[in-house]
Amino acid sequence: MVILKNKDLIIRNYAKSDIDDDIRWLNETNDWILLDTPWTKIEKVDPNTFRNETLAFIDSVDEQQMQNRYEIDVCEKHVGFLTVYSLEEDMNKIAIGIEICEKDYRNKGYGKLALGLFLNFLHKNGLDKVYIETYSHNLAMISCAKKVGFNVTFFGNGSYEFNGNKSSRILMVHLADN
Repeated sequence: MVILKNKDLIIRNYAKSDIDDDIRWLNETNDWILLDTPWTKIEKVDPNTFRNETLAFIDSVDEQQMQNRYEIDVCEKHVGFLTVYSLEEDMNKIAIGIEICEKDYRNKGYGKLALGLFLNFLHKNGLDKVYIETYSHNLAMISCAKKVGFNVTFFGNGSYEFNGNKSSRILMVHLADN
């Protein structure tokens, strides 16, 4: 089900046809995972197990309810997804994440467009504050979030390390009146 549309970009519910993309994104073209959390150990999924578990999950979902994941299509190509979740330190704070998994679609403004559309959707559905978590090394995410009106509300202490570099957790907030 299509939730939001703007010219060539569609935000929609997860569909069975997305499973093969997910498997490819997790097992083959998984560099997108390291953009935000380069210290993550990437573990491949078993395609059959993943497919069966995802099909069972899809069958249990009520599409009329708010989902925790929405897919991003550009010109009818599935390129990534948005997630909705509660912050670990405060379950009442709702955060979103965005992944543009298809490398050819990054840095072209689709993330900004998807974030903007999705924020409007969430605010219209009663969320006054929406958060984004990222890390200080992820300059592309920070820039994208600021372009749609997010402001830094917390800057951590450099407690994440990768390749000899330190990175800090950043929490950003978007208010409904932005």
